[in-house]
Amino acid sequence: MISVIIPAHNRPQELARVLQALREQTVPPGEVVVVDDSVPPLAPEAFPGLRVVQLPPTSHSVARNKGVAAARGDIIAFTDDDCVPARDWIERLTARFRDPAVIGVEGKTTADRMGPGFHATENLRGGNYPTCNLALRKAALQAVGGFDERYGFFREDTDLAFAVLSRGGTIVFADDVLVHHPPRKISPRTPLKELRMIKSDIRLYRKFPSLYRRHLGRVGGGGIKIAAAVWILTALFVLAFPTPAALVPFALVIALKYATHLRRRRFVAGQWAAYILVSWLRDLLYPFFFAAYALTVRSASPAGGRT
Repeated sequence: MISVIIPAHNRPQELARVLQALREQTVPPGEVVVVDDSVPPLAPEAFPGLRVVQLPPTSHSVARNKGVAAARGDIIAFTDDDCVPARDWIERLTARFRDPAVIGVEGKTTADRMGPGFHATENLRGGNYPTCNLALRKAALQAVGGFDERYGFFREDTDLAFAVLSRGGTIVFADDVLVHHPPRKISPRTPLKELRMIKSDIRLYRKFPSLYRRHLGRVGGGGIKIAAAVWILTALFVLAFPTPAALVPFALVIALKYATHLRRRRFVAGQWAAYILVSWLRDLLYPFFFAAYALTVRSASPAGGRT
């Protein structure tokens, strides 16, 4: 029996879309558990046939743990309230779990082309373990203590996968287990909010250093390199052109630097300008946040240890 867990937060239209996709499955799930921390909360009677667990506003880690605790299935499949599983998602998950050696399945997540003011998760080759398309045996989840609730957002799903892998479990990547993630509009301040993600990266590295290096490389390596380049460019222009006119060539260089981020995205001039400005500020601040979190984040818990 497969239980599907969906954290829901203030997206009723998107939630209705994913629930419709689950109703149209070629093989229906055993149950669907919606863990809701919306304000105002969802009305359970509006979703007949579903189990709704209601919580005060909380993190996705807490919500998913509550969903797992309430689930009756021996396989737990996770997706998000803004995703759309393929019609054969449950059928293909069921087929993969017929192999008793398979502890978990990481599916393929696709996304549309996006503008800079939009976000969607994309996972085409595996190794990222996003919970918009991830399924695990409930016994494995219970063995590692579920999600580590110290993660506010970001890397909590990778942490769970690393905990399972560190105990000898096998999580396979299945490119025929499909979930589509339509883009959603994000705040212009989102690149600055991404600075908080550094904390999660450092915590994950300190808990699982070898797995982190194998799957993700060096902690903070890419961010530090980008920040160094931005600081050097900024300093050169300030020294060479200490006048307002320096903003013109500086803006051109910064635009070229961030153009690589926008290769596959629709061009919208206003959004592009805002994205570049806020991303530039984020990269200037990156070393300070990295140093602060490196000094304060401690994770002495053993592999799989949870709060």
